[in-house]
Amino acid sequence: MTELRLAFAMGGGVSLGTFCGAALSEVLKLALLRGRDAQGKPYDRVVVDVFSGASAGALTLAAMLRCLAQRDAGAEERARLALTAEFGSEFTALTAEAQRALIAAQAVQDMQARLWGEEVTIERLLGAGSERDLDALPSILDRGAVDDIARAALGVAGTLDCSGRRLLGERVLFACTISNLTPVLCDARASLPTERAGLAGLADGLTSYSHRELRIFDLNFAPVDAARTAQREEYPTRWCRYHVADAAPGRIGDLRLPRTWGKIAATAVASVPSTWMTSRSSLRTRVHHDELNCTGTPLSSRKIA
Repeated sequence: MTELRLAFAMGGGVSLGTFCGAALSEVLKLALLRGRDAQGKPYDRVVVDVFSGASAGALTLAAMLRCLAQRDAGAEERARLALTAEFGSEFTALTAEAQRALIAAQAVQDMQARLWGEEVTIERLLGAGSERDLDALPSILDRGAVDDIARAALGVAGTLDCSGRRLLGERVLFACTISNLTPVLCDARASLPTERAGLAGLADGLTSYSHRELRIFDLNFAPVDAARTAQREEYPTRWCRYHVADAAPGRIGDLRLPRTWGKIAATAVASVPSTWMTSRSSLRTRVHHDELNCTGTPLSSRKIA
């Protein structure tokens, strides 16, 4: 059995990020339809198991990941019709499983076209018709519009049904870069103790703080024994770990829950530079509460220290 494994990395730049989203979905389609191995034979399976993005690329890849995990019947039917119109018998001659995979890839492309071609408009980002008082706001951009767009693309109604997962590996890593107001401590004292350094003053150079963070979501589309997550080399403690099973507090969360996808959505939104043109308290809420409510109920207003 031959398998083509892909990793998608995408930068930002708004228009560039959106273009890359369309290009990568086309790569998926063509890899499924016309990809060949070293012997010139079609791949038995095409899998994407790594996504890494920044800015618009993070939001694009998060939406792609969400669409490949689950789609509604209407999206799949529209994708099937589009593929039949575009490829004709080349599509219909495929096996049922290959057709399902290609339909998922087309659904991703349709979603990207809707997201970046219809949902994201300059009028919406400027909050046209919202009666916002710009004199009291830190930015002319409407942060709420960005949240609404992410909620529509990544939201989960009820519990996520992963039975329709296509083109995703059993274990998927999603990473995106954010600027974190709460610094990450970089500490090298364990590898070079103060006593060995000889002078106590040298210890000052062994620690530093970084406001740049690479947040990694470790998404397992199968149950994981909570005891395995103690193996740090396989499951690093700083990764946000989830599986398709009940949560084990402090070990691994439940991938099926709306709040999980709210955390992924909030992180992707925080990666977009324009969203940092907001008040400090709002920003800290988004990044450190890690939840962009995707169920239609009010966001938590818990106080940030």
